Amino acid sequence: PQPATAPATHLDAATAAAFALTELQKLSDSGVYETLTLSEVLSATPETSTFHESMRLSLSLSSPHFKSGKSFETFSVLVMTSKSDKSTSFAIDEFPEMDPLAVEEFWVKKAKRKKAQRQELYNQLKSGAEALLSQHDDYVAKASGLSDSQGRPLETLTNAEMLKFIDDVKGEGETAQAAKALLQERYILQSSEFQNASPQYLARMVSSSSVDPIKRKVARALLEKETQSTKEEL
Repeated sequence: PQPATAPATHLDAATAAAFALTELQKLSDSGVYETLTLSEVLSATPETSTFHESMRLSLSLSSPHFKSGKSFETFSVLVMTSKSDKSTSFAIDEFPEMDPLAVEEFWVKKAKRKKAQRQELYNQLKSGAEALLSQHDDYVAKASGLSDSQGRPLETLTNAEMLKFIDDVKGEGETAQAAKALLQERYILQSSEFQNASPQYLARMVSSSSVDPIKRKVARALLEKETQSTKEEL
């Protein structure tokens, strides 16, 4: 027996058509398919197979950018719903062909949007990094006035003694944060990356926005120290 043809206003047909359109709109890299809209469900035929409940649709879609120059074109679509997990997928006999000039225009717009998004993300990261560095510098400044229980300035303590100091103050509060900030800079400076760094490497690190702001600060201080030392030798 031939499958019955569902009315164009059938709820399942409308849902299937909306799903197919939404998925189709995602399938152009340039974004030009986003201009596709559903004009009419011309026919909808429910089908059943071993693994799927399906709806075969004939859709009239509209767009101002069809290659044919027409405002409306007809497409045959199959929307399938899995009987096992209820997931839905779709297939289309022929993809819409779009005006190449419109495709190029959408590529340009997409590139501009991506550039603007990257700039916004960069600005957010830069703002966050500057705030982090400002807070870190405040803690380092606070550490310069702190001493351990024996009255020794924190700057004179060994790494092990600094860790004990942090443990003694329970590792909390501004005092501990100040000691941690000071110790963080010391660890960076003592790392093999910095111990063997050339002035050229340090300069690249200072100028790179992708480098951790605290590492950039340490690199800048070390570079300035080396530059001053070179001037004195001359």
